[in-house]
Amino acid sequence: MVVPIALQAFGLYGGSLDTLFYQLESIGFFTYALPFLIIFGLVFGVLSRIQLFGPNKPTYAILSLAVSLMALQFGFVSQFFSEIFPRLGIGLAIILVAFIILGLLNIDKKWNKGLMGIFGLVILMIILIKSFGANWYNVGYWLPYNWNWTVVIAILIVLIGFGTIISNTPKGSPPTFDVLKDIFGRSEYK
Repeated sequence: MVVPIALQAFGLYGGSLDTLFYQLESIGFFTYALPFLIIFGLVFGVLSRIQLFGPNKPTYAILSLAVSLMALQFGFVSQFFSEIFPRLGIGLAIILVAFIILGLLNIDKKWNKGLMGIFGLVILMIILIKSFGANWYNVGYWLPYNWNWTVVIAILIVLIGFGTIISNTPKGSPPTFDVLKDIFGRSEYK
């Protein structure tokens, strides 16, 4: 429930935040504008980062615009965003509470980091499962029809992971999982 907050202090009379949100929802701001901006920003950021066409930002903007508009052609993207982001907010609140509790307990930092990583992965899995509408009792019906795709995707993920580790390992040294820090770490933050 949204608590109405009067906006008279800002020169807006006769309104509240829930009325403002209702008006934004009625013009399609949450259904089209925000998903468009999220997809545009992500695609533009990825294209700018990988420099597929060199330092050609107008081309990246055109491609990002096209991808964003095509993604909103059907209601699937808007529906997905309206399902996943509220659950993500709840998951982040749970992780924040866990950080506070672990901070109060003053547990060893290495153990704390590993525990929070596992806890975050479990919450991510729950968010994704609930967002896609897969309940535990539906997996029994879904798995017999889609087990082959599940196995193929799992094998591809493992092969890509091992291929990345082996290809980034210097010659003459055994592959270690410390290479993952180099792959996912950014030099700007070190």
